Amino acid sequence: MTYDRSWIGRNRYNEFKYLTEEYKIGVNDFFKFACDHRDPEDGGLIRCPCEDCANKYFKDPSDVKVDLYLNGIMKWYTKWDLHGERDMPRVEAETSSRNIHYRDEDMYDARDMLRDFVDANEHFENFEEEPNAKAQAFYEMVAASIHE
Repeated sequence: MTYDRSWIGRNRYNEFKYLTEEYKIGVNDFFKFACDHRDPEDGGLIRCPCEDCANKYFKDPSDVKVDLYLNGIMKWYTKWDLHGERDMPRVEAETSSRNIHYRDEDMYDARDMLRDFVDANEHFENFEEEPNAKAQAFYEMVAASIHE
């Protein structure tokens, strides 16, 4: 089944600051798809593609739905490949303020750049002092994102 993804790039709120019907239907379509394609090894959890979690965290499906309502879905996540979708090209989502264009190659280029950065900075013994707590947290976050 093919799902309409145009809701992803649009504003999720109407003029009265309520979620639009289009957004709720889109979230329900995503929710159904993600639940139907759950990996048994994930213990019934699915990745959360909300703006805050950015597919980094596995959560109970009902929590993912709440996050999508509260935080919105990532605007570029129009191919649900981390939720079991295969062999479908990423489509461009329209946004109210601008169009966001991402290609799969862009994502791989960024991942390669991050991997090079981590490899170059993985060992700090060449430095005279350890990085401060914020820098260390950043290095760990980058390392975690490319080793998923």
